[in-house]
Amino acid sequence: MSESPTTARAYRLRVYPSRAQRLVLGRLFGAARFVWNWALARRSDAYQADQSKLNWVALSREFTALKA
Repeated sequence: MSESPTTARAYRLRVYPSRAQRLVLGRLFGAARFVWNWALARRSDAYQADQSKLNWVALSREFTALKA
């Protein structure tokens, strides 16, 4: 039984946000970048300290505790 070939499709779109939307998007992207860099640094520090690997659950718990 042979599998049917799949076709990959890509869609390209462009958005033109208003000034207010650009400000909100900038804040959201900035927050996402902060969280990503924080998690990357925590994983790197943990690995260098004792060769341990932090998974996303541990990082999520730590980050949630930081917000409180």
